[in-house]
Amino acid sequence: ESPTQAHASEGVVWLQWHPRGHVILAGTEDGFLFMWQLQHHKVKRREVYWVNCLQIFHGHNSEMVTCGSFGSGGKVVVSGSMDATLRIYNPKDGTLSHQLMDPTHMHAEPITALACHRTDPICVSGDRAGRVALTNIQSGKLIHQLPSDGTKGHSDSVEAIGFSRMVDGIVATGSLDGTMRLWDLNSGKERACCNQFGDGVTTLAWSPRIPMVVTGSVSGKIRVWSSMDGALLRTFTGHRAAVIDVQFSWDGTHVMSGSEDESVRIFQLQSNHPDQ
Repeated sequence: ESPTQAHASEGVVWLQWHPRGHVILAGTEDGFLFMWQLQHHKVKRREVYWVNCLQIFHGHNSEMVTCGSFGSGGKVVVSGSMDATLRIYNPKDGTLSHQLMDPTHMHAEPITALACHRTDPICVSGDRAGRVALTNIQSGKLIHQLPSDGTKGHSDSVEAIGFSRMVDGIVATGSLDGTMRLWDLNSGKERACCNQFGDGVTTLAWSPRIPMVVTGSVSGKIRVWSSMDGALLRTFTGHRAAVIDVQFSWDGTHVMSGSEDESVRIFQLQSNHPDQ
């Protein structure tokens, strides 16, 4: 059954804001992507909000859209799916620009995570087997796998990917194999391996002001790492189940986390105890 112009017919898996406007991108369980515009006006001194569907993207053959992002400053839409394909769309008319399906050099297993550079036309994607690929989303061509030198990379599902917000050309990937790896995209080589000793990485985020990466884990622990050398700087505890998401505050002084234990915690980087 096809979705309506406003609503998904199956559950929404993830959401992402457009980098420059009040536009939301969403992926669904039945293989569709939606692009909604948030609108509002005042009614009797009250702000009333609603969403207008701008575009519906098709093509993942009813397989769950596991991850997606705006790329090139919002000029393209990129999605990854359980069908092991990476698809690149034109958000203006909804047309498919590129479909990347290469089980030999890219992904033979379901794509589990991806991230696009904020301005450059590049995307890093990871799959359930631990393979990581760097792609040019303008040409639709694979740049290289990570690592590019034949050494061993991740050995389990890649759950989180993020570009550095301070140093261009550096990306972090987190995996259920218990490691978070930092990569130099210019060389395709590993810059550092942060070992959580079997505690799978579920999510990660870069600090906006300090060379740090924070990871959430299956055990509920939150770890802060130096992006300079991969050293472990801090470990925060308190969650009783897997961490679903982590984020730094705008000034980089606090870390917020959400967990499957149904709690949200805020940690101060100078303290081992949550603020709440």
